[in-house]
Amino acid sequence: MLLLQALYTNPYFSHVQRKAIHNAKLIFAHISSYNPSDLDGIVGPNLVVTLAKCGDIEEAMKISNGLHRRSVSSWIALISSYVERGDGKKALELYEDMIEDGIEPNGHTYVSLFKACDMLEDVNLGRKMHHDARMKGFASKSFVGVSLIRMYGKVGAIVDAEEAFIEISDHDVVDWTTMLSAYIQKGEAKTALRLYRQM
Repeated sequence: MLLLQALYTNPYFSHVQRKAIHNAKLIFAHISSYNPSDLDGIVGPNLVVTLAKCGDIEEAMKISNGLHRRSVSSWIALISSYVERGDGKKALELYEDMIEDGIEPNGHTYVSLFKACDMLEDVNLGRKMHHDARMKGFASKSFVGVSLIRMYGKVGAIVDAEEAFIEISDHDVVDWTTMLSAYIQKGEAKTALRLYRQM
């Protein structure tokens, strides 16, 4: 597992990406040949995460589809990879598959989902996801709230952005700046200045 993590946390990632994918595939081939049951432990999901983060999402999907047990981290890696690729629709489809698989989302799942809703400019789905995140206690976390504010700010739903901002339990400079940006995007410069003074 540490070897897999090292493959995608290398500081020279852009230079070793192809080699990392190659090495992950070698690990997969070796385990598949000698002890395929190991894939259903922590190794299989970590292979999915490694390949997804290295950019080989097709191979990551293939391995994921063959696993009996998948982890929340492997689902997030797939979902976020599709978001990064610009395919918000596929990311949201994978989320539905994840729920059907009986895996509970965490805060990082919602960050990717809000980005997908932002990408598709689907504010109604974003509101539904926001409600789900709130019910699970994630909306008060800064990293989730910031992605909500960005999503709402992009579509001009400033009241929703304000609600997301208020929900955050401990504001930091990123929260404040994101909310300021939402006001500026909406053309509410005076409100942005008032918020700046509060900050």
